[in-house]
Amino acid sequence: MSATSAALAKRAVRIYTWLLVILFALALLVVGIQTMRGLGYPANTFLFDPDYRFSDFAVFASRFRSTASAKEFFEKFGDTFNYGAPAFVAFSFLSKAMASPWYLMLGVVAVTAATAALWLARSLQGSGFFWAIPATLLLNYPLLYTMDRGNFEGMIWPVMLLSILLFARKKYYWAAGCFGLIAATKFFPAILFLLLVRKQRWKELIFGILTFAGSTYGSLCWIGPNPLAAQQHISNAMASFKEWYTLYWDYKEIGFDHSLFAVWKQILRQWFGNTDDVPDVLTKTVNAYAALTGGGFLLLYWFRLRKLPVLNCVMACLVAMVTFPYVSYDYTLSHLYIAWGLFLIFLARGAACLTLRQMLLFLVPFAVIFTPQSYLLWEDFGFGGQVKAVVLLCLFLCALRFPLPLPQLDEGY
Repeated sequence: MSATSAALAKRAVRIYTWLLVILFALALLVVGIQTMRGLGYPANTFLFDPDYRFSDFAVFASRFRSTASAKEFFEKFGDTFNYGAPAFVAFSFLSKAMASPWYLMLGVVAVTAATAALWLARSLQGSGFFWAIPATLLLNYPLLYTMDRGNFEGMIWPVMLLSILLFARKKYYWAAGCFGLIAATKFFPAILFLLLVRKQRWKELIFGILTFAGSTYGSLCWIGPNPLAAQQHISNAMASFKEWYTLYWDYKEIGFDHSLFAVWKQILRQWFGNTDDVPDVLTKTVNAYAALTGGGFLLLYWFRLRKLPVLNCVMACLVAMVTFPYVSYDYTLSHLYIAWGLFLIFLARGAACLTLRQMLLFLVPFAVIFTPQSYLLWEDFGFGGQVKAVVLLCLFLCALRFPLPLPQLDEGY
């Protein structure tokens, strides 16, 4: 990379770092002022309702301990379970094996984040990007939100990070296995199988699909009493989640939901001026949304993405994975640290094809994504999630528009 490109990259990363600090400080300032004014939730925090802190994992843990069988669990609490069968097995084991699985998740997230930061710092040695790493590590709103909620995403994120690292190092069978396991836990990461298609790794793709099927079937057998009955429990639980969360506008959660479907919810809420009429329209349009986003992404992949460098595919798939689902809360944004780290490596080693403005078209969205906007309120509800949705869409379009060649990813099959 030329001296001019290196200087531009340093400048772009410096702007990103300052913007990250300023946006996070602004969130703290606004929340602090509103707290001193005596305002309650949601004005007094950029995280979720303090009354529900650490509750996601804790609630499931108590429910698993209070039921003797999977059938009893689903009969009593199935309406809130929206994961695949392997996640049920993991929840059940962790809940009964330790008093507070949240501490395990905290340790896993902390060790993973610190290890990834050290690895990235080593990879960027001599680039002049050093301060961007500790700033992002310390001001990591998505991971803070994950731990505040005590959400299972904190256990999925390390596996996701490992899978992309294995893919980058051309350990395709291992990467495919991780892709399959993650997709069996939460289906939307199955989009990562397209990375194997991009590399034409057909045997590995089949292995990944078999891992998905095998882990799902084995977990269903463990849940019992037989795979079909267990799958029916899972399907019913997801249908209940869809009714209570996907097709419902909730003032506590809408500001933390950065899916494009949540943008549609907000538009309907403003259009009708109330929440009573929103579920009916959502029910009529939910399938059209799925067809538009799913079909649209596949068309974009076929006609554009698969012809771009691998880094573009990785970034676009990760962004789509957290933007296009019906519901996507801010803890899923932790997966975009992977795309951010790879982009910094690209800037350090191959950014000659980008201008300063184009570099910032990527880095400014990352700064917004990694900082809180949940303090942005209209009436009594937040719209920070919808700000993030727009920014995520911009990042997705940038990944479609500007090729990001990185030899470590592009060379070889």
